[in-house]
Amino acid sequence: DKADEIWAMEKKMQNVSDVLKRIEESPVGSVDAKLNAFKTALKENFGKELPQVLSKRQETLTEGFVMSVQKDLKTMSYDSRKSTLRDIREAMGMEAAALNRWDALEDEREVRWQNQEKYTELRKQLLGKKTALSPEQEKELDTARKKLFGEEAEIIKNEEASGYFRSAEER
Repeated sequence: DKADEIWAMEKKMQNVSDVLKRIEESPVGSVDAKLNAFKTALKENFGKELPQVLSKRQETLTEGFVMSVQKDLKTMSYDSRKSTLRDIREAMGMEAAALNRWDALEDEREVRWQNQEKYTELRKQLLGKKTALSPEQEKELDTARKKLFGEEAEIIKNEEASGYFRSAEER
């Protein structure tokens, strides 16, 4: 009956969720080994239904796994992290076109992160031990903001004026 099918799927998804929680709580280690454990759990829970489940929930399952290995990813260099993320997505059945779009997005995110680091360092240098910038320093920071962030420069300036600093965010 339909209710039993829904309940069975919920139970399987809970089992997968529990595996992801264990992976997240595990010490930093081999992402490959963690991915193998995750894929094994998927096979054990879904058996021959796995291809259909992956076709319907590929993005959710992949994102769940990526979130569970954030500790591991944070210890990697950009190139290693990008390669590992591609391997994960590929192992979860993503097509080449999607993998290429993700690669481009990872490159874009890395450039943004590097620009944020440059900007934050310049801001710290200009501020020194002071609590406010001089008009000349504010102009220098505006120029750097426009160069590094383009159209987002004004948004970032307004965020900072309200006390919000993106650089305080976790990567």
